[in-house]
Amino acid sequence: MNANNTDGMAAIAVTLVDAPGVEDAVQMGDVYSMLIKHFCQRSDPQQAYQYYEKMQRKKIQALKYLDAKLIEDMHRSLGMP
Repeated sequence: MNANNTDGMAAIAVTLVDAPGVEDAVQMGDVYSMLIKHFCQRSDPQQAYQYYEKMQRKKIQALKYLDAKLIEDMHRSLGMP
C-alpha cells in the first residue's frame, strides 16, 4: 500500500474494528488512534469522535494512543468542553 494512501488504510482499519476476534492479533488502540487521526486530518471531527467513543466503550485508554491536544481540538471543533 502506498504511504500516501490514507483512505485505503482507513478502509482496512474500519474493517478491522468490527472483525470478530481481531483483538487477539492487533492492538485495537493503534487501530482506533489511526482512524481518529485520519478523520481529524480529513476535517471530519464527527467521524473521528465516533471512533473515539467506540474506543472509550471498549475501555481503551485514549491518552495512551492519542495526544491530549488532538482530543481537545476534536472536542472543540464539535463544540464540546
